[in-house]
Amino acid sequence: MKTSAQILPFLLLLCGLVTAQESSPQGRKAAAAVTRIIPRLEDCPAAVRTALKMNGHDTRISEIKLTEEEGQKTYSFETGSEEDGVDAEITYHYSGTGMLLKTEREIPLKEAPEKVQEALKKVAGPAAAVDDVEVVTAAGGTVYYRAELESNGGADRKVRVSPEGVILELIEEEDD
Repeated sequence: MKTSAQILPFLLLLCGLVTAQESSPQGRKAAAAVTRIIPRLEDCPAAVRTALKMNGHDTRISEIKLTEEEGQKTYSFETGSEEDGVDAEITYHYSGTGMLLKTEREIPLKEAPEKVQEALKKVAGPAAAVDDVEVVTAAGGTVYYRAELESNGGADRKVRVSPEGVILELIEEEDD
């Protein structure tokens, strides 16, 4: 009986009667995000293009991505470049209706507040290096810092830190 209970979701999925999400043994999980590159700004909705222009975010765009997750579309616009070995990139995230959701700006670790630097170095420890530090400003003005911890032999991690140095989130990345 146990075997047929394990096979039934697969058969229903195969027949197209349920989605992969519904056939999952864990129940209904959030659908995975799908991201694709948008080749031209003109391929984005008019509301998004108008908001970009009004906010002055429509110049020096180097990459446009569309992410769809749970029916929501987010447009990400990467601007700037790496100049003289210093990252000057900013990514703006907009909803499909043109609302600015968040801004991510790459910074050197030394530009982060002292408490953020201390927290990142402490959680990295001697076995990891702090890399790819970003200051993120979410809708409503909430600010936090995000960084990658590149491990010397172990799993890499991502960390999110408040401006006061409180660790908000620590995620171990899966090996590719």
